[in-house]
Parts: sequence; C-alpha cells; structure tokens
Amino acid sequence: MLIQVALISVFLLLLVRIFRQRTMGKIFRGASAGLILLACYVVAFPNVTNGVAAIAGVGRGADLIIYLCMATGAYLLTTLYIRLRKNELNTAKLVQRHALDARRIEELEFEAHRKAPELAP
Repeated sequence: MLIQVALISVFLLLLVRIFRQRTMGKIFRGASAGLILLACYVVAFPNVTNGVAAIAGVGRGADLIIYLCMATGAYLLTTLYIRLRKNELNTAKLVQRHALDARRIEELEFEAHRKAPELAP
C-alpha cells in the first residue's frame, strides 16, 4: 500500500511537470499524460496486468511490465543515440563551414589591404 501511494505521487508530480513544460508539443504532452495516467491505474490495480499478460501469453503481469520496459528502454536508447550522432555530425559540419567562412574572410581582407595602396592617389 505504501509503495502504491509513493509511486502514484511520483507519477502525478511527473504529470504536473509535463503540463508545465511549454517546449513540448501538445500531442507529445497528451501521449505522456495518457501513459502516466495508465501507470497510475496499473499501480492502483495491479491485478489488471495479470489479465493483459494472459492475453499476451506471458505468465505474470509483472513479467509483462518488465518486458515492456525493456523494449521501451531499448527503443529510447537507440533513438537517443541516433539523435545524438546526428547532432554531432551537424555540429561538425557547422564548425567546418565556420572555419571555411573565416578563412575566406581573411583572404578577402588580405586582398583588400594588398590592393588598398594601389587605389590611393
């Protein structure tokens, strides 16, 4: 009973934090809120997962939740790795472009200074 109260409290705090977050899209916020409310329901009524586990062909509801968490964790880890790698490549391209632009500016300034004495009367 105490763990249920603690978990539901944590989930509700997460729900409040999600709704205060303005940088998330409405769809993502809604989906997150739905998952958190589902988690609260599963924590409040743990026997429900046994029925779902039987339908899925898993022995216990706890096992089903562990399998789902493992699959979700693997998906999130892969997605975050791909996004991080993409950001690293974009940063490298930006740094290269900046270096080339800075070099081109230096060349133009050098040419302007070199030609400046020729333009003077």
